[in-house]
Amino acid sequence: MTLTGEVLDYYKKVRVPKIRSGEAATIAIEKFLQPQLGSIPVVVLRKRDIRDLQDGMIQEGHSVGYVSRVSSVLTAALNLAVDDEEILAAPIVPEIRGDAEIEAEDLRGRELSILEVAKLIDAISDVHMLDYTIAEINTAARPEAVLELVARTDRLAAQPHRDEPAEPHPDQKIQAYHAHLGDMETVARDRHVRPDRRLPRRGGEVDQDGDAPSGQQGQSPGTRELDLVPAYFGPPYGECGEGSRTGDLGVPGHVPVAKKKSTRRYSGIDQYAPEYMSNAVAAVEAFVREVNKHTKKRDLEKPYAIKPGWKRRK
Repeated sequence: MTLTGEVLDYYKKVRVPKIRSGEAATIAIEKFLQPQLGSIPVVVLRKRDIRDLQDGMIQEGHSVGYVSRVSSVLTAALNLAVDDEEILAAPIVPEIRGDAEIEAEDLRGRELSILEVAKLIDAISDVHMLDYTIAEINTAARPEAVLELVARTDRLAAQPHRDEPAEPHPDQKIQAYHAHLGDMETVARDRHVRPDRRLPRRGGEVDQDGDAPSGQQGQSPGTRELDLVPAYFGPPYGECGEGSRTGDLGVPGHVPVAKKKSTRRYSGIDQYAPEYMSNAVAAVEAFVREVNKHTKKRDLEKPYAIKPGWKRRK
């Protein structure tokens, strides 16, 4: 195997049928690599020859990204021939942009101008993705960190607030407080608070068994004190095992936290829409996939490091 064309044919025969991008690799070989480099022996193939091919494709109007993918096919073919001992050595395929071009670029880092942020927000039509993007811009955090922050905020906001003073109990030496029920949209339609601030059983039906989760009884028969709401909903609600007294809400459409892929948020527009969670998950996963397309290995290994060429804040 002496010619570059033979190396390309060997790659097309052995490796292309096994890869998902086989059709694109075949087009790159037959349309660009074989006509330009096929007749050149591998031992005399130079960077200049490969660079001429790349420059010619760019002059024809092909994007830098596509030219880079065609070059990667040549690299893969040469590496396969070396690994299978079909050739002794392979030349290094040059990148389209060398170090000099990269260093000459004016890199601003991760900061966006106000106009760029405005265009980004205006371009988003999905409500869930807009909410998520605003959180990303304000925190500059990893997607997982934003989702964890949202989950913690929602959980705390759903807990009752202990800001209602009550009459002190004769056996107590401190002022007692009754909690009032916060805005829990996830259970709003299935639980109701009576005027006397007692929490009946779900659906407005009074619970007659008097079995409070913490072992305490409400002051009136068949009701629960709102002080017991956190224990009744679970620590926090939804995170207990299925079938447990504190974790099984029995709310239609409620998904246990352990089964949720990315976020616990419920829609602020229509919190009872059954497709909300799937839409939110799909939006976040699409965002992460788009980020991964433009993320290099260095970003994954050192996500908080200052990249070469980035300007530090003054």
